[in-house]
Amino acid sequence: MLCRVAEDVLWMSRYVERSLAVGRLIEVSQHLEFDEHDDPALRAARWAPLLEPRPNDGPLPSQVAKVAVEREAARTVRQWLAFNRENPRSIVACIDRARSAARQVRERISSEMWESLNSLHLFLANPALPEVAERNPHAFFQRIRNEAQLIQGLADATLAHDECWRFVRLGTFLERADNVAHTLASQAHMLRDDGRDEADVVRWIGVLRSCGAAEGYARYYSQRVEPARVVEFLLLNAQFPQSVRFSLRQAWEALRDLSSDGANSEVPRFAASSATRSLGLLTAQLEHATVDEIIENGLQGYLNGVQRDLARVTDHVTRVYLRDEPHEGRLVGVARAIRLMAEQQQQSRDQ
Repeated sequence: MLCRVAEDVLWMSRYVERSLAVGRLIEVSQHLEFDEHDDPALRAARWAPLLEPRPNDGPLPSQVAKVAVEREAARTVRQWLAFNRENPRSIVACIDRARSAARQVRERISSEMWESLNSLHLFLANPALPEVAERNPHAFFQRIRNEAQLIQGLADATLAHDECWRFVRLGTFLERADNVAHTLASQAHMLRDDGRDEADVVRWIGVLRSCGAAEGYARYYSQRVEPARVVEFLLLNAQFPQSVRFSLRQAWEALRDLSSDGANSEVPRFAASSATRSLGLLTAQLEHATVDEIIENGLQGYLNGVQRDLARVTDHVTRVYLRDEPHEGRLVGVARAIRLMAEQQQQSRDQ
């Protein structure tokens, strides 16, 4: 598979997943705004986390960067997050980029996937759509959610489960893990709150809904919403497909299969690359973590570390699979280890 094709397929799936995540965040934040009883401070606190800078994102426009308390300011933020093409993480920008990538690899994806993605792109191109979305946000975000998930489902149902499909899976789950970790990190201050009133419960449910996990959480715990359980479910649950742990495991399996003989997934084509090692280490870290240890050592720091590690994984995947750089290989690692040991022995003698 050509590196160019792999890159387009991977980023197509990442942009579709990103549009889905952004749509959820806007919709949930808008619903919670209706529950704030016109409290300006609460309204500003609700929209501010959605504007937190992400790596490689450009500066925010002044009218967006300053989260005011008026409803018109909240509307400006929503428009920036959903429709502004200058925002690389807006829904419109993500679908534009996903469609551009898909157009480059139309021969590798199914016609059903292309038609669904193109249909969503044409729907978002309507210049009157921002006003329509303000009048009926539920219908708008429901369509974004349904069509993005349709594209993902079509990938599983209509693509051969070969290298192309594995790059789709890799992109989807890397993006999902990063989005959920970022959502949790942006709300970590709230999840540390010891309050137990109804407003707190509503906000914690909002965090779950922002990750598409409210119903899954209710079925799994069947108890009152608690901050520690929210963190455990979204970060460490091994069965729920929106959790960071589940997403990392799926991404690692896709990457392992890309690195292995198709006839036997346990037989590597080449020595473990920096990409498989870095993703494998991060996956193992979450699989052996416990929520009490994470909170004891600092939830915010842990989540920031997960996001940094995911960024490194993306860099490694780009270098190894998308830029056709030489694999480091076992012999290179052994040679470096011999050199390091010799240097350490020399330092010991000098002392």
